Amino acid sequence: MAAIICLPRQFHVAVVENADESELKKAAWLFPTYLVAINLFVIPIALAGLLAFGGSGVDADTFVLALPMVAQQETLALFVFIGGLSAATGMVIVATVALSTMVSNDVVMPLLLRYGGPASQRRGDVGQLLLTVRRVAMVAILMLAFAYYRVAGEGQALASIGLISFAAVAQFAPSIFGAIFWERASRAGGLAGVIVGFVIWAYTLLLPTFAESAWLPASLITDGPWGIGALAPHALFGLKFADPLTHGVVWSVGANILVFIVLSLFARPKAIERTQAQAFVHVDAAYGDSRVRALKGTLTVGDLREIAARYLGSDAVARSFADYAARHGEAMTPASAVDVELLRYTERLLASAIGASSARLVIALSLERDDMDMRSAMALLDDASAAIRYNRELLQSTMENVRQGIAVYDEELRLVWWNRRFSDYLNLPDAFARIGVSAEEIIRYSAEHGEYGPGDVETIIAELM
Repeated sequence: MAAIICLPRQFHVAVVENADESELKKAAWLFPTYLVAINLFVIPIALAGLLAFGGSGVDADTFVLALPMVAQQETLALFVFIGGLSAATGMVIVATVALSTMVSNDVVMPLLLRYGGPASQRRGDVGQLLLTVRRVAMVAILMLAFAYYRVAGEGQALASIGLISFAAVAQFAPSIFGAIFWERASRAGGLAGVIVGFVIWAYTLLLPTFAESAWLPASLITDGPWGIGALAPHALFGLKFADPLTHGVVWSVGANILVFIVLSLFARPKAIERTQAQAFVHVDAAYGDSRVRALKGTLTVGDLREIAARYLGSDAVARSFADYAARHGEAMTPASAVDVELLRYTERLLASAIGASSARLVIALSLERDDMDMRSAMALLDDASAAIRYNRELLQSTMENVRQGIAVYDEELRLVWWNRRFSDYLNLPDAFARIGVSAEEIIRYSAEHGEYGPGDVETIIAELM
């Protein structure tokens, strides 16, 4: 289950390429149907292989090729080999492209935009730079995979290597699901959990593959390092499971979840972390219709086209903007004002080339540069861009540490931000103090707990309105 969500190629298809929520309805039945359909062919081949080669040492990965060879069906064996070669090549290509895109979009581009200085914002050959980064990443990924195969993979079945990989990507699952569903999830807890999980995974599952390939002494698995049996990779602290994979997954993912929960419960989150957590968990409140407003600033359609062209090319951007204008029935000129919807459309265009986080940062930097209304920018960028965060953290830190209780409301008197002293003074529970709750609800809650007299509530609400 974790692999379906967290593997690079699955994550790319399920999250990056998921353009509309309605697509999930079709995927919810089509993808499981596809998995069942392909396994209808796997089961009879596996049974036939076990009956024909059981106990003979034939690798189960080669059953589909060995069966026609034993039956002296050379033509069928040739077709099977061609099909297997094309499938394996396709898997390598898809996985390598997905990983290189993730390296480019989520590692190199954020670093370049954050630390590259003004020159990185003005350069006009970003598209070529992206291609170069991805090509280098592809070569590096393939070389690393080949190196592992030569060092430790020759003695391992393909399915075994795949399951070890599944256990590795499962380390991301606690942080992903925790961030979506749990308000108390914190950055420190997520990072620490992933690090601890990967260390235990490497020790219990990855390290033994080198011992099995004779690169490390075999006694490491049976007796543990330095003869300490409690540290044996396949029986940590003397606990043995039915198979090494289950043992490694239980220890690594279990420790990951434990560290994630404990640190999230006891670490004091920053103001921006709390705001982001509210936006993740309470999606409807954080992204209501009231957030779509006209932007006030000097950024124009021509500016947006110029920004996008650095990454996508002028021709592609011109076609995309023309298509947008046609769909919305608008006559956009280079001097036309920019609204939130067009900004979001441009952000999605950029995300297709440089990733969502980098696209958001590029738009944020353009808003900051053009002195646009930061309140509208925050509505678009949901407090996640570094450009806005840099300007807000000092103010938020100050407001968090003052002795007064402070709350920020929008024009509809809905709670946008508050500090801890505000909720402490009013004795507001965490479930009640959230983004989108109205001032009237807070006043009535306080009145129910004896903060105001019976006749004061309506007077206070009337004065606010």
